[in-house]
Amino acid sequence: SDESDDPSLRSLREAYRQLAQTNSFSSLRREVPVLTIWDDHDYGLNDAGGDWTRKKAAESLYEYVWDIEADDPRAKHDGVYFTRSIGPEGRRVQMIFLDTRYFRTPLTKNNTDNFGIYLPSTDPDQNMLGEEQWHWLEQQLQKSADLRIIVSSIMVLSESHGWESWRMMPKERQRFYDLIKNTEAKNIILVTGDTHAAAIYQTRKSLDYSLTELNSSSMNVPLTSFVKNPQRMPDGHLLGDIYFGANFGLIDIDWEASSVKLQIRDTHGATVNKITVKIENFN
Repeated sequence: SDESDDPSLRSLREAYRQLAQTNSFSSLRREVPVLTIWDDHDYGLNDAGGDWTRKKAAESLYEYVWDIEADDPRAKHDGVYFTRSIGPEGRRVQMIFLDTRYFRTPLTKNNTDNFGIYLPSTDPDQNMLGEEQWHWLEQQLQKSADLRIIVSSIMVLSESHGWESWRMMPKERQRFYDLIKNTEAKNIILVTGDTHAAAIYQTRKSLDYSLTELNSSSMNVPLTSFVKNPQRMPDGHLLGDIYFGANFGLIDIDWEASSVKLQIRDTHGATVNKITVKIENFN
């Protein structure tokens, strides 16, 4: 949805209504817990950030659609970031959902002929998460967990992506990396979307620790539906190829083997890319 000319968010409301009436989605929601974080078209405007004028109305709609109760932290603070933990001690999975929309300062437009529509910013006042969310993230990373899944709606590790990504705010991405290092948070898997494609990325000697990113999107509007013969850019963190068709991601945790299998699957359920990451044992 794109609400730039629709202050009532009518088309966004209609998009949510159509989703709710889709039998496959209704069945999924009845049978499986669904944890959501928004990206731009759930937020209401393509590539929108903290300067989106209808963000408060969009958040109210989001909280209504996803049955967020009044005592939920998301209903008590600006933005929709939150966390959930599952599993007993020794097998505890912490899931951290970041809001990369509500507080983000503007991106720098690319006015050159280079790949993509944005350029990494040199603005010293740039901010991806807003100070309150940054402080909250630091607190979450200090909590006990055996595996952490950090969900960011936009890509983190890619060094070639020319559209929205953490790469466009290098100071903020380094702040994210430094926070992980300083809190000594281990066993982190990044889950991202936004790109209308799917890929797996992993840091290689650029950090003091390893980060792996599962990027999966989208099930309904893949890049192949509006770009003819999409091409991938070389990227030192990319593992395997980028998959441009409709896809979904799957995370399979094997505590007995102390490993996590990350998979990208097509619409038929066939695996098109995968990697197994070892879980560091703290016991």
